[in-house]
Amino acid sequence: MLYLTGGPAAVHAQEACGFVGGFAELRALVGEQKIGACLENEHFNIDNGNSEQRTTGGLLVWRKGDNFTAFTDGGTTWVNGPNGLQSRPNNERLAWELDPVVPVNAPASPTPRPLPTLPVTVPLASEPVTAPRVQSDGATIGAPNVGVQARTGSAPAAPAANTLPPPPAANTLPPPPTASNAPSAASATPVPGGTPTTITAAAGSTGVSRAASTVPPPPPAANTVASAAAAPTATPTKTATPKPGVTAKFSERPEDVETGNDAQIEVETNAKGGTCFLVVTYRNTPDASMGAKEIDDGKCEWKFTLAANTKTGKAKAVVTVVAADGQKATAEETFSVKKGDSVYSGSIDVEVDPIDMPDDDVAIGEELKIGVDTNLKRKGSCALTMTWPKVGPANAGSQMPDASGKCTWKVKVPADVPTKSTASLTITVYKDSGSYRTLTREFKVK
Repeated sequence: MLYLTGGPAAVHAQEACGFVGGFAELRALVGEQKIGACLENEHFNIDNGNSEQRTTGGLLVWRKGDNFTAFTDGGTTWVNGPNGLQSRPNNERLAWELDPVVPVNAPASPTPRPLPTLPVTVPLASEPVTAPRVQSDGATIGAPNVGVQARTGSAPAAPAANTLPPPPAANTLPPPPTASNAPSAASATPVPGGTPTTITAAAGSTGVSRAASTVPPPPPAANTVASAAAAPTATPTKTATPKPGVTAKFSERPEDVETGNDAQIEVETNAKGGTCFLVVTYRNTPDASMGAKEIDDGKCEWKFTLAANTKTGKAKAVVTVVAADGQKATAEETFSVKKGDSVYSGSIDVEVDPIDMPDDDVAIGEELKIGVDTNLKRKGSCALTMTWPKVGPANAGSQMPDASGKCTWKVKVPADVPTKSTASLTITVYKDSGSYRTLTREFKVK
């Protein structure tokens, strides 16, 4: 693996990169020395849907299959899974993982049994059957068996050897009867289908006598007429309906976002299933991946926090939709980044919205009203810590959100805080022991 050799990776190490989101959390759990420094920013592998980031210690991966982050150094894998951080050798799997290892000595597939050999079919006749010609009042009838022909007054002409009557033209109607070829009364008698018939022809004027000859009945006239009347009908070829392409359109995006604050982006698509990938590029910085989302009811949604040191100015958001059948679509939008005075961190699913905050300048001895609105009602807790210049941090107390999800405090500016200084407050809202959200804000003292 090239990133372990110290060769080409040295070029990437010079680029600006960092750890964000789940990769930053996993690095803290596994250890910074084990994972090492980043060689590139987190990016998505379109081929498998995973998010990856190479480091000097190995490879960080967000796995699309189970939505967990993992790190491997080439021999051992650490997974931040449902039971917390666990490690295993690369050639093994934890009990809950979805991709089992196939053993090397797996039994081979059974050899298919050969099919039985059928005996060679012997043809019914090795030589063609010769059918004699029987003349009946000028008409020629092919007989399937050899009959005796007798002629009074002279010897019969010998038939040509192995000569069969020419086949009738396809879909050709029999010629109408004339005086010279009209059939005798005996041959005009209808014959039941499939029964051999003995035909005796008598030539009244010539005295010619024909011996009995067995022949098959002629095909019914109805079948012949139907064959002549039936014309092949061409089946029209249906034109395939073109399959509509995959679409991607922003349905929600920010016009401007302050540094340290949250941004929300939503994209609509006509794809029934698949994955969406979001990449955000801030001014003069490398692309930053915001993660992959499964298409849910024709939508993909992201909510993320801008770092406090995010470059201000124009930012670009690019969403790539990959449908379940492999079709792709891309949408692109821009938004503005402005300098903010508040910084959020922690679990983004815990909402913390300021409703009362200190003014830009506060006076010594002034009573400050501080409050936040949360998505927790009668559960969890809110804690406020004030940090004053020269005085240090002071705990302002902890409380449970009320029935509307609000937490409020009243704090007085200490008398011994120096003027023209900067103070700060930190509010932490706990949903449970492992899920919390923190808001930090600075303000001036007159």
